Amino acid sequence: MAAKKLLAQFTTDQLLEEVVRRRNERKDVGDVEPCDECRHFKFWTQSDEPPRDYNPCDLGKRMSFHMPSDGEDPHHCIGYYRRVCASRLPREGQA
Repeated sequence: MAAKKLLAQFTTDQLLEEVVRRRNERKDVGDVEPCDECRHFKFWTQSDEPPRDYNPCDLGKRMSFHMPSDGEDPHHCIGYYRRVCASRLPREGQA
């Protein structure tokens, strides 16, 4: 009962934001869809390094970058991702 009173002092949005923040802190990406499969992802095509303010998301959404750890397939476990993205759309020709 004490926990319920403690949680009642926060709004639903605050509680949801905290849950998402904790989930996003996890380092494993599991079966999360990579952002480079999204229609809003813009690849860096210049030969130089991208500028510090480069954001591959055309919508400006903040993404995380995952480097594969030992035992993970580097061809499938590397790149930008968002655990949850309501704006994700498949690229043309993808299901």
